[in-house]
Amino acid sequence: MKLPGRTVSGTEAVALGLATRTAEDPRAAALATAYEIAARNPHAVRAAKRLLAAPRPPAEQLAAEQAEIGALIASPNQREAVTARLEGRDPVFADPAPGPPAGTG
Repeated sequence: MKLPGRTVSGTEAVALGLATRTAEDPRAAALATAYEIAARNPHAVRAAKRLLAAPRPPAEQLAAEQAEIGALIASPNQREAVTARLEGRDPVFADPAPGPPAGTG
């Protein structure tokens, strides 16, 4: 912990609300989560990161979420995500550049 200058175990970190779970192999668990995120629509991941990075009052947060969803809903990558899931295959996303989907900004 930063202020008292002490180290806590994973179990104690969960009990304190600093972590959500422990793992026998934390590196493997972290990599599995990273791979799961990397397999998602890259524009949706960036949208989620923008929403998490800018805490707002609830009404503003809802409006920001609606704007992000509106920008993503008909985007090529979101269509690919839905199509791939329905077809039982891994999606193949286009990720030409960071930022919002084409035509939204």
